[in-house]
Amino acid sequence: MGPVFLHDVYQSGEQFDILKKKLNALACGVFSSSERLIECFTVLPVNMRFILEQMQLQGQHIRMEGSVGIFASWFRDAEPDVVTNAENIHFLWSCLDDTQRETVLDELHDVLLERHIRIDSRIAIITRFHNELSFIEPEKAVERRAIAALFSASVDNVLLSQWLDRQTFSFSSWSPEDARTATSCIMNNSEIFPLICRNSQYIKNRMLPEKADVTEDSDTFPD
Repeated sequence: MGPVFLHDVYQSGEQFDILKKKLNALACGVFSSSERLIECFTVLPVNMRFILEQMQLQGQHIRMEGSVGIFASWFRDAEPDVVTNAENIHFLWSCLDDTQRETVLDELHDVLLERHIRIDSRIAIITRFHNELSFIEPEKAVERRAIAALFSASVDNVLLSQWLDRQTFSFSSWSPEDARTATSCIMNNSEIFPLICRNSQYIKNRMLPEKADVTEDSDTFPD
């Protein structure tokens, strides 16, 4: 089926409802198995994407029968070049129903805290889901070393530094070593962390007066 024909089908009235239901069911097959879904993270046929987009426009979302844990486990295991090329993963996530989308985000947040996971994979999660993911402080006993490492990596990564700057961190709950790693980076690069420098009393108490003034006119993360 060509794109013009599909467009006409979905722009038509009720006369093609049966066909649309069949096409929708076909597109849902993307989520029928972990193998198929992972394949589509990187290569999603144009027609399939169009149908899934039309379903979204109609308020129809998909509930996976299998575990949505495949999103997080894939980021844990995929090779760097594969992660880089997975341009469809956010879109496919957006096709899921509300509950499953939230579950995926919770599990991706867990991956951010796992220091044995390659930092490029954790950065990729933020790159793909920076508008939806928010950092939530874990229990006090949980180490923040994986998060602290993101600060060092963010100096040359604008999107990552902007995402970190939007988050709220309770550095006083961190281990001294992890807090020192993060706060040293923040204070040495205060121009890229204007919100943290402005809002974190923990940082304010450790900054020189002239450093604290640097961020007053800095830009914040764009809408």
